[in-house]
Amino acid sequence: MRIATYNFREGGEGNGKTPFEVLRDLQPDVLCAQELCETNFYTKNSRETWRELGYVDPHWHEVPTHTRRPWGSGIFLKNGPVKEVPITNPHINGWLVGVELRADHPRSIFDMPIHIFSIHTPTKLKPKINYYIWQLQEVLEYIFRYHGNDNIILAGDFNAEISVRGQNEHRTNDAREQEIRDYIRINLKLINGWQLLHPNESLPSTYVGQGKGTHIDGIFITPKIQHLLCSCDVIPKEKYQWKNADHCAIVADFSTKELQFRPRSTDLSE
Repeated sequence: MRIATYNFREGGEGNGKTPFEVLRDLQPDVLCAQELCETNFYTKNSRETWRELGYVDPHWHEVPTHTRRPWGSGIFLKNGPVKEVPITNPHINGWLVGVELRADHPRSIFDMPIHIFSIHTPTKLKPKINYYIWQLQEVLEYIFRYHGNDNIILAGDFNAEISVRGQNEHRTNDAREQEIRDYIRINLKLINGWQLLHPNESLPSTYVGQGKGTHIDGIFITPKIQHLLCSCDVIPKEKYQWKNADHCAIVADFSTKELQFRPRSTDLSE
């Protein structure tokens, strides 16, 4: 099972092709999308439909404020409908979108219902100091208040460093961002998928726009499914030719397949 997250940067390319390209290239069972426009923006100029690629219409909500065209957050799923998790705070709805993936869903390999959230930290023009951190705190507090006891996958664009940097890296760990990481780990009881499988590695950049070098996109999972996580990678922007991109996709693969040791040999050189 594959879960991915990607920020489409104000909806993607002007002709509306980008979501189709991302879904076709990554082949995710679940795609958590940020800065995604409403369905009509993409389908009115396309010969393709989501269903031709195997997906139902995304669960999508517009953010309270937007730029050139209406956009918000959404979640694409393959093969079958799911129940939407309503976001009751109007200031957060659209920045946070959720669905419930039941254990009997045809694409699920989990033996429990999972609440999957696509997150995008709300932005404000003022105050400029720490505003991403403050807005992210508000979203995380909402999740903790209403879904703190749920089994959660939280994926998206956090607009804050979500992984711990090593001592030899050029960038340093920020105390306010460390509070964010601690809150996710302690209060929400979630594990950073990329850092779990890449311990002590330098953080790859997930944002390639102005101020590039930051690691602000990721996928957090409930510890109950960490044994099923077999890969979690940052996809370099150069791998695919998606237009208008300023973020990298994050892709996590889960599997119930058990590992097998290689055949034993007396040849110590192997």
